[in-house]
Order: sequence, then C-alpha cells, then structure tokens
Amino acid sequence: MSTIYSPEPVEDPIPDPTITTVSESLRTYLKDLGTPLPANVEIPEDQDEKAEIPPDLLVEFGDGKTYFGSRGNKIIDNSKGSNIARKEMTFNWQVTRKKKPL
Repeated sequence: MSTIYSPEPVEDPIPDPTITTVSESLRTYLKDLGTPLPANVEIPEDQDEKAEIPPDLLVEFGDGKTYFGSRGNKIIDNSKGSNIARKEMTFNWQVTRKKKPL
C-alpha cells in the first residue's frame, strides 16, 4: 500500500513581511538620513498589493544557518446551528544541518 504525502501551507496567506514597497523604502531612507520631507512634496502611496506568503513558512526560530524552524495552525469552523464541526490543524517544522563525519 503506498501513501502519497504532499505538504501544504496550513495558515491563510498574509502580506510578505520581507518585501517593502517603494514608498515605505523611500520614507525609511529619508528618516535614516535625518532629512525632513519638504512641505510641498508628498510621497504617493503604492497601489500594488504586496505579495502574499503562508505565515507558517516564515522562519521563527533558530540561527538561520545550522538550525531553524517555525510553527503554524489553522482552525476551520463549519458549525451550523446545533451541528458543531470544527477542525484544528497544527504543526511544527525544523531543519537541522549536520556535518558528515570524516
């Protein structure tokens, strides 16, 4: 008997925190320089939506080189009236890199 396992993200996608918009980058750059924005200049807001990523795929712990991981959970509530149908999914993942013995 064979079993096929295909991992998928658990949580709903969120805006990717690693990507900044042009307007955010420009504001941060000017703030870091200590330069005030002239009164008659406005930075237009970006109209493009940020890319989305499943939050359970973001690394939450570890050193990022030899050990790292994350966790995720999702609750699906399909309850209707007196019929309670709730499904909760949780998981943890981690990667550890080990050196081969010589």
